[in-house]
Amino acid sequence: MAGCWFIPDPEFAAIISSMSIPSGHGRCLNTSSPLQLMTMTTASEKKLTILSIEDDPDIASLIRLLIGRAPAELLSAHHPTEAREILADLTPDLILLDLMLPEINGLDFLEELRGEERFVKTPVLVVSVRTDAAHRQRARELGAFRYRVKPFSPASLRHDIQDALSVDWSEYWQEEHSASTTKYGPVIEFILLYSDELLSRLAVARCDATQC
Repeated sequence: MAGCWFIPDPEFAAIISSMSIPSGHGRCLNTSSPLQLMTMTTASEKKLTILSIEDDPDIASLIRLLIGRAPAELLSAHHPTEAREILADLTPDLILLDLMLPEINGLDFLEELRGEERFVKTPVLVVSVRTDAAHRQRARELGAFRYRVKPFSPASLRHDIQDALSVDWSEYWQEEHSASTTKYGPVIEFILLYSDELLSRLAVARCDATQC
């Protein structure tokens, strides 16, 4: 549906509705269509495996859209127990790790992973709203590849992912950026244009809710 964006839940829809979006962009708030179904990656392109451990469904959906057409399989876990189930049969090429997780702190989970030989060298990109030096220091001590603070820009997260995997996916993302005439072009355009503001508002909303 050209000119429309499908919003994963009412809270996220309300945030987008409050934003100042130019009149040239149409907006259809459909909370019944999950954003994660709009990934552009096809089975034939999958080569590397990325595991995203993120309990916020809005951020998880944004990460999926930002990875987009890149030749990788993105798996998502919303809590550590789900992540453990996935990792029981898989050693991913990269792990994106939130810190404010249910059940266990993300850094404690990272320490648990490093205790298993097969995960000792797995690059882990920490993505968190936490900005204090103590969390950053412990992440470094546990061998985190990089510490990316929320809200992040699409370019910065994509840069981190490429660095961690030693790949250049710019051609895939350039094609995606130019795909404004495709079925999901408006969604991609929207994310690229407004993700900074979206992530900032989401981070503030989550912090208000959790007193982080």
